[in-house]
Amino acid sequence: MKAARRALITGINGQDGILLSDHLSKNGYEILGIGTQEGKSSFLNPSVGYQKIDIRDTATFTSVVDSFTPDSIYNLASISSVARSFEKPELTWEVNGYAVANILESLFGKAHHPNLKFFQASSSEMFGLAAVEPQDEEVVFHPVSPYAESKVFALESCRKYRKQGYFVASGIMYNHESIYRPKSFVTRKITSGVAAIKKGEQSTLQIGNMYAERDWGYAGDYVEAMALILHANEPDDFVISTGITHSVKDIVTIAFDEAGLGGRELEFLELDEGLLRPKEVNRLVGNSTKAYEKLGWKSQKTFEQLIREMVRYDLSAK
Repeated sequence: MKAARRALITGINGQDGILLSDHLSKNGYEILGIGTQEGKSSFLNPSVGYQKIDIRDTATFTSVVDSFTPDSIYNLASISSVARSFEKPELTWEVNGYAVANILESLFGKAHHPNLKFFQASSSEMFGLAAVEPQDEEVVFHPVSPYAESKVFALESCRKYRKQGYFVASGIMYNHESIYRPKSFVTRKITSGVAAIKKGEQSTLQIGNMYAERDWGYAGDYVEAMALILHANEPDDFVISTGITHSVKDIVTIAFDEAGLGGRELEFLELDEGLLRPKEVNRLVGNSTKAYEKLGWKSQKTFEQLIREMVRYDLSAK
């Protein structure tokens, strides 16, 4: 029998790691996940292997790659909170930037894995205060947070090795959500908070900037794009987005409506200035024409469907 293809996924316990491992497993991949937690998430398929490794430990990471011999690596590990990146900029740079550069040098500059395909999860936050809208792959980055700056550094490191002939690609991922998103993120904070209000478990919902706008999509659609990027004929960078913006206020409105509390938002909302960013990016929207034309990818689940699904999940959670 032909051996199964193998994929190594860093940040496996996160939302994207869970959904990507499901997608690849259904397509015949053997999966090894890497994370910093003691064990793997209960949401992961039992067939998914797991090792606790800090990606800053380049030697151990490379040793695992040499042993597992994956066909592809999906680097999803990062300090993913913009707010936390202001609190811990050095750690953010170590994980999001320097670790990626060190891994690439170890894999391609020293260990020489010529046939290995590497995916880097990049971020729309790299565009920051971009003057152009919508943003495509040609728009100049204007990062305004340690998170975004470190992501730009990692992407430039990827481009360096791509120019040397290695299959190193990236997805410039716009905001994408699911029921697996931690409650520290605004979408899940809102959907879980509204559900808790409906169930009588809390009386208020604290919110920061209600008018910040983002291009929000469904994470399940976005991990499919990741796989398509590594199955393309040539490595490249791709903006992955819906092309439509919504505000935090839109999330609040839909969430309260789905919980049967439509029109009563002001009874429960409280402004928490501690949730406001030191440097706020008020609006980002992507142009995924290149992903559609070259990969055949297009987002499927609508923003409203996504938010309502998340609220229903949180309402049913015990």
